[in-house]
Amino acid sequence: MTVNEIITNKIIERIEKAKQTGEKFEWVKPFGENACPLPVSYEQSRNYTGVNRLLLPPDEYCTAQKATELGCHIRKGASGHIVVFFKLINEKNEDGEPKSDKDGNEIKKGFLRYYHVFSRQDILDKDNENLPSKFPIKRYDHKQMEEQLERTLNLFLQMFREYCKSNNIEIEVIKDGTEAYYMPSKNVIRIPSLANFKSVYSFISTVAHEMIHSTMKPLNRQSPTEIKEVEKVQEEYSKEELVAELGACFILQSLCCFDDRPLEQKENSIAYLNGWSSYLKDRKNEIISASAKAQEASDYILEYARDIIKEIEAVEDKIQDNDENKEER
Repeated sequence: MTVNEIITNKIIERIEKAKQTGEKFEWVKPFGENACPLPVSYEQSRNYTGVNRLLLPPDEYCTAQKATELGCHIRKGASGHIVVFFKLINEKNEDGEPKSDKDGNEIKKGFLRYYHVFSRQDILDKDNENLPSKFPIKRYDHKQMEEQLERTLNLFLQMFREYCKSNNIEIEVIKDGTEAYYMPSKNVIRIPSLANFKSVYSFISTVAHEMIHSTMKPLNRQSPTEIKEVEKVQEEYSKEELVAELGACFILQSLCCFDDRPLEQKENSIAYLNGWSSYLKDRKNEIISASAKAQEASDYILEYARDIIKEIEAVEDKIQDNDENKEER
């Protein structure tokens, strides 16, 4: 099988398992209270991106070779996880020289390969102790989780307003509204008010989904409404919907937004699972392509959060310094 087929089959397996067992299917697997919120390379301390965010549960990973270099070994019976590596390489002619187009630019093509990594929890040292985490592991009681969610909501709302302002997007909040959507023709995001959502998580995920749609123009993704061929419209809507689904998940994960939805809202929709399963089965390249576009879109939006986070941290540091000065006096 090709790398595309292997990755697509992995995702479809998870969807089919959810249909059989009733286990909640998540495009991006949620993080635990005592784990890093993103899948991370243990060796490089760098977040995995794109489709790897779908393949890896939040944790720290390294290769078997790296584990050996650290004087460790893999736990007996442990299963590795697939990681996809992508880069551009030069196309070459029969003489082995790089090909160029008519303007003299080197022609490149995408190169995909995969390898296996293991969770640090399955890597043991000579004393059979787990490889230590590079993260300050935290646990939260219920009150702290509420405070974290409130902070996440405030951060998200600031990011949402700043992003829309900078991209000339009008926000329409409808009291007792029942729909959320982005209108490319008017550059408008319309959403129900926060009070109409049963959970903060549902509100943030819904708004984030529409924000991803709104990146079509700045990131040069074609809007399905611009397509003239009727037979291609539904196909492009499905592609864009997958990008928005994944991009919203990436935003939630990056903001450490945990799922506070009532239990009944976390159940699978069989129609939803059947729809994505059948769609991906016939399109082996789609999940990797959509993941890359979703990563680009979520990164574009999160840039507005990073500036806000810096401002918040600066204010908090100033408050702490003032408090310490008062204590000294």
